[in-house]
Amino acid sequence: MDRTLGQPSIAGTTASKLGTDPMKPVRQTLLEMILLTVAATAVALAGNTIRSGGHLKLGRNYFDRGTERTRSEAERPPSAEASTGVSASSTNPASTPRGADPASPLPAKHLDHPYQAVTFDEVVAILDDPNTARGVNLFVDARGDAVFAAGRIPGAIQLNHYELDKHLDKVLYRAQAAEKIVVYCNGGDCEDSIFVCTDLIDADIPYDNLYLYAGGWQEWSARETRIERGESTGGGG
Repeated sequence: MDRTLGQPSIAGTTASKLGTDPMKPVRQTLLEMILLTVAATAVALAGNTIRSGGHLKLGRNYFDRGTERTRSEAERPPSAEASTGVSASSTNPASTPRGADPASPLPAKHLDHPYQAVTFDEVVAILDDPNTARGVNLFVDARGDAVFAAGRIPGAIQLNHYELDKHLDKVLYRAQAAEKIVVYCNGGDCEDSIFVCTDLIDADIPYDNLYLYAGGWQEWSARETRIERGESTGGGG
């Protein structure tokens, strides 16, 4: 009698083992490791939040850091510049030009013009030049009577575009002997100095002798203490 009857055959056992997925335990182990890693990360983030803030916000998504940064920036109080429209540099004394009164506003950008431009420092150098006292350098103030008498660059003579006949002859007498003529008005959006430069060219004053001080009286009065008042001593009053 065959004793192997009723017992599983070696071939059947081998076939059963071959039918089992040999990678299943590996995948299960990897899945468990991933779940443990996610759980550990969540616990660590929650612990950091509790230590720093004292409580855990249940409605907060601790995995989306970009969203939290955006929300934090949105909740941040507006800066002084955003709420007032005034930049920090405009009120910072360190950004104020040399010699300027911090309380005095800086002049606005001058209108575009085709003439040679001079800066504040260059105007100071021209005023200090010994040739200015000899008439080689000349300052022409293009503003009206009241503001001219109230204050001007020392030695400047007046020539207003709208009252040319009033001072033109006196100015031309001085300008024809000058090599450098600095014309200014109020500065900023004031265009009177541009008009006066054109008037002088029309009166045959060479273009190369004309210089326009764009900062004008606004900048000069804010940055310089040398101011002449009253009637002109330069021959143009």
